[in-house]
Amino acid sequence: MKTPCLIVDDNKNIRSLIKSMLIPEFPQLDLSHEASSCSDAVRICNELQPCLIFLDIELGEQSGFEFLDLTSHKNFRLIFISAFDSFAVKAFKVNAVDYILKPFSKEELVNAVHKALDHPYYSDMKESISLLVESIQGETNRLALPTSQGFEFFDITNLIRCESDRNYTVFYFKSSKPVTVSRNLKQYEELLSKKGFVRVHASHIINIREIKAYHKGNGGYVILSDNSKIDISKSRKEEFLLRIKL
Repeated sequence: MKTPCLIVDDNKNIRSLIKSMLIPEFPQLDLSHEASSCSDAVRICNELQPCLIFLDIELGEQSGFEFLDLTSHKNFRLIFISAFDSFAVKAFKVNAVDYILKPFSKEELVNAVHKALDHPYYSDMKESISLLVESIQGETNRLALPTSQGFEFFDITNLIRCESDRNYTVFYFKSSKPVTVSRNLKQYEELLSKKGFVRVHASHIINIREIKAYHKGNGGYVILSDNSKIDISKSRKEEFLLRIKL
């Protein structure tokens, strides 16, 4: 018996594309079920009880998040879909929630399915995803960092700085040990810039509120509350001074 799946997207062509890309690669999946609206998705989900859902973030006048609130069946794995490279989508990427960005390639879609099948069910991640949605909507100061089990949440106000380590980023907090995640610094830049942080160097993003001193120079440098000395690159000095209003 095949594993039931549900494709939720208001674009018929996208639904057909998903099926045509995945049927040859995943013969164990039943990809025949689809919905074009939030209400249809809720009804079919509760009847079918799928194990994997492809969920469009934008569903006409409603959203995929509303579907997650309304459906009573929660025991499924989840791949988000979006047509917009927005702040929200970048936040999902940063926090390691499976997603695909339209337009997508077959390779991207197949990889997303492999990842989703290894992830916990939505019922186990519901609270984490809800907190993540609140975070990207600016309703919380919590930062979700990916772990092998899901996410770990930290108070952004306790974050002093982020440092690049090749394809990794190291987060330095006031009240906990440094945390290293397998995402590059660029992926956090836009998300944190809306929370009082500024990128001062190719390798550093700092919390403006944690600056103890600024020393002028060619680019200059700052001393932060943990006594770390962070150089400011010449190319980023002007933006830095604007952000700290000097």
